Order: sequence, then structure tokens, then C-alpha cells
Amino acid sequence: MKTGDIVLVHSTSKIAKIIQKFQMKKDKDAGYWNHSGLIFVDESGVYVVEMAEVEGYKVKAATVFTPIAEYNDRELLILTPKKAVNVIEFKKIVFKYIGIPYDYKNLLIHQVWRLLTGDWIGRKKKKAWKRMICHEFTQKIWDEYAGYFPEWNRGKVSNIYRSKFFKRVKI
Repeated sequence: MKTGDIVLVHSTSKIAKIIQKFQMKKDKDAGYWNHSGLIFVDESGVYVVEMAEVEGYKVKAATVFTPIAEYNDRELLILTPKKAVNVIEFKKIVFKYIGIPYDYKNLLIHQVWRLLTGDWIGRKKKKAWKRMICHEFTQKIWDEYAGYFPEWNRGKVSNIYRSKFFKRVKI
């Protein structure tokens, strides 16, 4: 695993199963993966940069670094970029978004509405970066770095899973 790789996660919690059920209505293979993040490697270890719960703070979930070891009970799929990553530039972009709050409204309303109707009623790009869900965050970073996900603000796991810019490596 290298900095810039995308990690897709399959979990079995109640909320994960709900997310998977909705996502699988449109794309059975991609919908299997209920969470995404970015691999971040430094001298202290390997981390997943992700939108996740934050205990003990007013903000209940935000962009954080989680040691990859905390994922040992979940199924992971790594997507490695086909193009070499300038780690210094990539990290600069990632650090701009640390602490951005999780967008619960998007997860609970906008994503469900899009999956049921096909219409997007969520945030426009100009303001979407102020609150994100995991798939938006993952795509936002890669779009800012390389222009890979122009509709990052709509947070579709299928855009990540089916991207022509990455190679899938199951671990």
C-alpha cells in the first residue's frame, strides 16, 4: 500500500448493511463496498484518511487518520493509481481537508433520494467541500490532484470502483 491508494471497505455493521443495500440497487458489485478512504503512509505507519466518527468532540464525525490495523476485521479492496503519485503534492491536498465535518444530511437524504429517483438534490461543488461523506472525500482529493472525479460532490461508490484510473488489488 502506498500514499494515494484508495481503500474500499466492506463492513457488517447495521449502518454498513443499510448503505450497501441502497448502493447495490444501482450497482451490485460497487455497492458491496460501504466505505472508502485514502491510504496515507509515513514513518509512523499506514493509515486510512477517511470520514469517520470522532469520540469526545462536539463534531461527531470528520476527516481523520485511522491506523490501518483498525480494519483487520473488515474486507478491503485497494485501488492503486495507474499513474505515479507525487506524495508531497498529494499530502498537501489531503491536509487541507482534515477535520471537515461529515455530511449526515447527504448520507440520510441526498444519497437515498438519488438512488431512488436518479435526481441529485445535494450540495453543489462550490459548497460541497465544507461537509462530505466518505466517497465524496475520496473523490474530491483525487479530483483536485488529477481531475479524475469531476462529479465528486455526488459521492457515488461506483465512480470509484469503476474508475479507469485505478487498478483493483484485493487483500
